[in-house]
Amino acid sequence: MHTRDRLALASLLVIPALLSACPPEESPDVVDTSTTDRAGAGTVEVLEALAVSDALFAFDPTLDPGQSAELNAAAIAEHTRMIGSCATAEVSGTSVMVTFASGCTLRTGLSASGSVTVEVARAGAALDVLVTFDALALGARTLDGTAAFHTSDGASLGVELALTSASGSVSTSLTVLGTTGAMELDGTATIDRDGTSTALSFTDVVWRASDCYPSSGSVTVSTGRVSQTVTFTSATPSTGTVTVTQGRTSRDVTLPAYGSCPAGV
Repeated sequence: MHTRDRLALASLLVIPALLSACPPEESPDVVDTSTTDRAGAGTVEVLEALAVSDALFAFDPTLDPGQSAELNAAAIAEHTRMIGSCATAEVSGTSVMVTFASGCTLRTGLSASGSVTVEVARAGAALDVLVTFDALALGARTLDGTAAFHTSDGASLGVELALTSASGSVSTSLTVLGTTGAMELDGTATIDRDGTSTALSFTDVVWRASDCYPSSGSVTVSTGRVSQTVTFTSATPSTGTVTVTQGRTSRDVTLPAYGSCPAGV
Protein backbone atom coordinates (compact mmCIF):
# COMPACT_ATOMS: atom_id res chain seq x y z
CA MET A 1 0.00 0.00 0.00
CA HIS A 2 1.21 3.50 -0.89
CA THR A 3 2.71 5.40 2.09
CA ARG A 4 0.21 8.25 1.86
CA ASP A 5 -2.61 5.77 1.60
CA ARG A 6 -1.51 4.24 4.93
CA LEU A 7 -1.26 7.68 6.50
CA ALA A 8 -4.76 8.62 5.40
CA LEU A 9 -6.40 5.26 6.21
CA ALA A 10 -4.86 4.80 9.65
CA SER A 11 -5.34 8.44 10.63
CA LEU A 12 -8.98 8.40 9.56
CA LEU A 13 -9.49 5.46 11.86
CA VAL A 14 -7.35 6.35 14.85
CA ILE A 15 -7.04 10.09 15.40
CA PRO A 16 -10.63 10.86 16.46
CA ALA A 17 -10.63 7.96 18.94
CA LEU A 18 -7.11 8.75 20.15
CA LEU A 19 -7.80 12.40 20.80
CA SER A 20 -10.97 11.63 22.70
CA ALA A 21 -8.79 9.89 25.29
CA CYS A 22 -6.90 13.07 26.14
CA PRO A 23 -7.72 15.09 29.31
CA PRO A 24 -8.21 18.90 29.45
CA GLU A 25 -5.53 21.26 30.72
CA GLU A 26 -7.36 22.32 33.82
CA SER A 27 -8.19 18.76 34.98
CA PRO A 28 -5.61 16.19 33.75
CA ASP A 29 -7.74 13.18 34.73
CA VAL A 30 -10.91 14.24 32.87
CA VAL A 31 -11.60 13.64 29.16
CA ASP A 32 -12.37 16.80 27.16
CA THR A 33 -14.67 15.22 24.58
CA SER A 34 -15.95 18.51 23.11
CA THR A 35 -12.47 19.58 22.00
CA THR A 36 -11.43 16.19 20.72
CA ASP A 37 -14.66 15.49 18.86
CA ARG A 38 -14.30 18.71 16.88
CA ALA A 39 -10.64 17.99 16.18
CA GLY A 40 -11.37 14.44 15.11
CA ALA A 41 -14.08 15.40 12.64
CA GLY A 42 -11.90 18.09 11.06
CA THR A 43 -8.91 15.79 10.89
CA VAL A 44 -10.99 13.21 9.05
CA GLU A 45 -11.94 15.76 6.39
CA VAL A 46 -8.33 16.91 5.92
CA LEU A 47 -7.05 13.36 5.54
CA GLU A 48 -9.89 12.34 3.25
CA ALA A 49 -9.01 15.24 0.94
CA LEU A 50 -5.34 14.23 0.94
CA ALA A 51 -6.21 10.56 0.40
CA VAL A 52 -8.39 11.27 -2.63
CA SER A 53 -5.83 13.70 -4.07
CA ASP A 54 -3.06 11.14 -3.68
CA ALA A 55 -5.22 8.64 -5.56
CA LEU A 56 -5.28 11.15 -8.44
CA PHE A 57 -1.55 11.98 -8.41
CA ALA A 58 1.08 10.33 -6.23
CA PHE A 59 2.95 12.75 -4.01
CA ASP A 60 6.34 11.19 -4.78
CA PRO A 61 5.72 12.26 -7.60
CA THR A 62 3.31 12.15 -10.54
CA LEU A 63 3.58 15.90 -11.12
CA ASP A 64 6.51 17.19 -13.18
CA PRO A 65 6.98 20.99 -13.17
CA GLY A 66 9.41 20.58 -16.08
CA GLN A 67 6.52 19.54 -18.33
CA SER A 68 3.55 21.47 -19.64
CA ALA A 69 0.22 21.71 -17.86
CA GLU A 70 -1.30 19.56 -20.61
CA LEU A 71 1.21 16.74 -20.11
CA ASN A 72 0.72 16.88 -16.35
CA ALA A 73 -3.05 16.62 -16.81
CA ALA A 74 -2.48 13.53 -18.96
CA ALA A 75 -0.21 12.06 -16.27
CA ILE A 76 -2.89 12.62 -13.63
CA ALA A 77 -5.45 10.82 -15.79
CA GLU A 78 -3.07 7.90 -16.33
CA HIS A 79 -2.33 7.61 -12.61
CA THR A 80 -6.04 7.78 -11.75
CA ARG A 81 -6.84 4.88 -14.08
CA MET A 82 -4.52 2.70 -11.99
CA ILE A 83 -7.28 2.64 -9.36
CA GLY A 84 -9.17 0.24 -11.62
CA SER A 85 -12.14 0.07 -13.95
CA CYS A 86 -14.38 1.81 -11.39
CA ALA A 87 -12.50 5.10 -11.96
CA THR A 88 -12.61 6.94 -15.28
CA ALA A 89 -10.58 10.02 -16.21
CA GLU A 90 -11.40 12.29 -19.13
CA VAL A 91 -8.80 14.87 -20.19
CA SER A 92 -9.61 18.15 -21.90
CA GLY A 93 -6.49 20.27 -22.29
CA THR A 94 -5.36 21.12 -18.77
CA SER A 95 -8.51 19.76 -17.07
CA VAL A 96 -9.30 16.25 -15.87
CA MET A 97 -12.76 15.02 -14.92
CA VAL A 98 -12.53 11.96 -12.69
CA THR A 99 -15.63 9.86 -12.05
CA PHE A 100 -15.85 7.12 -9.43
CA ALA A 101 -18.52 4.49 -9.96
CA SER A 102 -20.69 3.66 -6.97
CA GLY A 103 -18.67 1.69 -4.43
CA CYS A 104 -15.29 2.35 -6.06
CA THR A 105 -12.67 1.42 -3.46
CA LEU A 106 -9.51 3.51 -3.27
CA ARG A 107 -6.24 2.07 -2.02
CA THR A 108 -6.93 3.75 1.33
CA GLY A 109 -9.98 1.55 1.79
CA LEU A 110 -12.30 4.51 1.29
CA SER A 111 -15.36 3.78 -0.84
CA ALA A 112 -15.84 6.67 -3.27
CA SER A 113 -18.74 7.64 -5.50
CA GLY A 114 -19.16 10.76 -7.62
CA SER A 115 -16.83 13.09 -9.49
CA VAL A 116 -13.79 15.27 -8.91
CA THR A 117 -12.43 18.00 -11.18
CA VAL A 118 -8.70 18.67 -11.49
CA GLU A 119 -7.29 21.84 -13.08
CA VAL A 120 -3.56 22.15 -13.84
CA ALA A 121 -1.81 25.47 -14.49
CA ARG A 122 1.73 26.70 -14.93
CA ALA A 123 3.00 29.16 -12.33
CA GLY A 124 6.35 30.28 -13.66
CA ALA A 125 8.67 27.31 -13.13
CA ALA A 126 6.13 25.67 -10.81
CA LEU A 127 2.78 23.93 -11.11
CA ASP A 128 -0.57 24.70 -9.53
CA VAL A 129 -3.15 21.92 -9.25
CA LEU A 130 -6.68 22.65 -8.06
CA VAL A 131 -8.83 19.69 -7.01
CA THR A 132 -12.54 20.43 -6.59
CA PHE A 133 -14.77 18.08 -4.58
CA ASP A 134 -18.50 18.46 -5.26
CA ALA A 135 -20.42 16.34 -2.76
CA LEU A 136 -18.03 13.43 -3.35
CA ALA A 137 -19.44 10.47 -1.40
CA LEU A 138 -16.87 8.69 0.79
CA GLY A 139 -18.70 5.93 2.59
CA ALA A 140 -21.40 7.61 4.68
CA ARG A 141 -19.73 11.05 4.40
CA THR A 142 -19.50 13.64 1.64
CA LEU A 143 -16.56 15.87 0.78
CA ASP A 144 -17.09 19.42 -0.49
CA GLY A 145 -14.56 22.13 -1.23
CA THR A 146 -11.15 22.50 -2.81
CA ALA A 147 -7.56 21.34 -2.40
CA ALA A 148 -4.97 23.65 -3.96
CA PHE A 149 -1.48 22.21 -4.51
CA HIS A 150 1.64 24.17 -5.48
CA THR A 151 4.96 22.54 -6.30
CA SER A 152 8.24 23.49 -7.92
CA ASP A 153 9.79 20.01 -7.83
CA GLY A 154 6.86 17.56 -7.81
CA ALA A 155 7.78 16.03 -4.44
CA SER A 156 7.31 18.93 -2.01
CA LEU A 157 3.78 20.29 -2.22
CA GLY A 158 2.18 23.25 -0.48
CA VAL A 159 -1.44 22.36 0.27
CA GLU A 160 -4.26 24.81 0.95
CA LEU A 161 -7.53 23.07 1.77
CA ALA A 162 -10.89 24.86 1.94
CA LEU A 163 -13.52 22.30 2.95
CA THR A 164 -17.12 22.99 3.95
CA SER A 165 -19.95 21.10 5.59
CA ALA A 166 -23.34 21.89 7.10
CA SER A 167 -21.75 22.39 10.54
CA GLY A 168 -18.69 24.45 9.60
CA SER A 169 -15.43 24.61 7.67
CA VAL A 170 -11.84 23.41 7.64
CA SER A 171 -8.87 25.27 6.19
CA THR A 172 -5.19 24.33 6.11
CA SER A 173 -1.71 25.52 5.30
CA LEU A 174 0.28 22.30 4.92
CA THR A 175 3.42 20.95 3.33
CA VAL A 176 3.49 17.37 2.09
CA LEU A 177 6.96 16.02 1.28
CA GLY A 178 6.90 12.81 -0.74
CA THR A 179 9.96 10.56 -1.05
CA THR A 180 10.45 6.98 -2.19
CA GLY A 181 8.92 4.80 0.51
CA ALA A 182 7.93 7.60 2.91
CA MET A 183 6.26 10.97 3.33
CA GLU A 184 6.29 13.82 5.81
CA LEU A 185 3.41 16.11 6.77
CA ASP A 186 3.85 19.52 8.41
CA GLY A 187 1.70 22.58 8.88
CA THR A 188 -1.53 23.78 10.41
CA ALA A 189 -5.27 23.38 10.13
CA THR A 190 -8.13 25.44 11.52
CA ILE A 191 -11.50 23.84 12.23
CA ASP A 192 -14.48 26.16 12.67
CA ARG A 193 -17.49 24.15 13.76
CA ASP A 194 -20.60 25.03 15.77
CA GLY A 195 -19.16 28.41 16.75
CA THR A 196 -15.88 27.03 18.09
CA SER A 197 -12.42 27.23 16.51
CA THR A 198 -9.91 24.40 16.96
CA ALA A 199 -6.29 24.52 15.76
CA LEU A 200 -4.25 21.51 14.66
CA SER A 201 -0.48 21.53 14.18
CA PHE A 202 1.27 18.68 12.35
CA THR A 203 5.00 18.52 13.06
CA ASP A 204 7.39 16.17 11.22
CA VAL A 205 4.78 13.41 10.94
CA VAL A 206 6.66 10.66 9.06
CA TRP A 207 5.01 7.58 7.57
CA ARG A 208 7.01 4.75 5.98
CA ALA A 209 5.75 2.30 3.40
CA SER A 210 4.39 -0.93 4.94
CA ASP A 211 4.18 0.60 8.46
CA CYS A 212 0.83 0.49 10.27
CA TYR A 213 1.21 3.96 11.83
CA PRO A 214 3.59 6.95 11.69
CA SER A 215 6.98 6.32 13.28
CA SER A 216 7.80 9.88 14.34
CA GLY A 217 6.37 13.37 14.64
CA SER A 218 3.41 14.78 16.51
CA VAL A 219 -0.04 16.37 16.22
CA THR A 220 -0.99 19.17 18.63
CA VAL A 221 -4.66 20.06 19.16
CA SER A 222 -5.60 23.43 20.72
CA THR A 223 -8.92 25.02 21.64
CA GLY A 224 -8.77 28.05 23.90
CA ARG A 225 -6.46 27.16 26.80
CA VAL A 226 -6.66 23.42 26.13
CA SER A 227 -3.65 21.93 24.30
CA GLN A 228 -2.94 18.24 23.77
CA THR A 229 0.01 16.66 21.89
CA VAL A 230 0.08 13.17 20.43
CA THR A 231 3.63 11.90 19.74
CA PHE A 232 4.47 8.95 17.50
CA THR A 233 7.61 6.90 18.27
CA SER A 234 9.67 4.22 16.53
CA ALA A 235 7.67 1.62 18.45
CA THR A 236 4.29 2.93 17.29
CA PRO A 237 4.13 0.99 13.97
CA SER A 238 4.47 -2.39 15.73
CA THR A 239 2.69 -1.68 19.03
CA GLY A 240 0.13 0.99 18.14
CA THR A 241 1.24 2.93 21.22
CA VAL A 242 1.72 6.72 21.28
CA THR A 243 2.59 9.21 24.01
CA VAL A 244 -0.10 11.77 24.87
CA THR A 245 1.02 14.93 26.69
CA GLN A 246 -1.18 17.55 28.32
CA GLY A 247 0.53 20.21 30.36
CA ARG A 248 3.01 18.39 32.62
CA THR A 249 1.21 15.06 32.33
CA SER A 250 2.13 12.34 29.81
CA ARG A 251 0.76 8.87 29.36
CA ASP A 252 0.82 6.06 26.81
CA VAL A 253 -2.30 5.37 24.76
CA THR A 254 -2.85 2.44 22.40
CA LEU A 255 -4.33 3.33 19.05
CA PRO A 256 -7.40 1.38 17.92
CA ALA A 257 -6.59 -1.64 15.74
CA TYR A 258 -7.60 -1.80 12.05
CA GLY A 259 -7.17 -4.68 9.64
CA SER A 260 -3.96 -6.52 10.57
CA CYS A 261 -2.57 -3.52 12.48
CA PRO A 262 -0.81 -3.00 14.79
CA ALA A 263 1.68 -5.46 13.32
CA GLY A 264 3.03 -6.68 16.68
CA VAL A 265 -0.37 -7.73 18.09
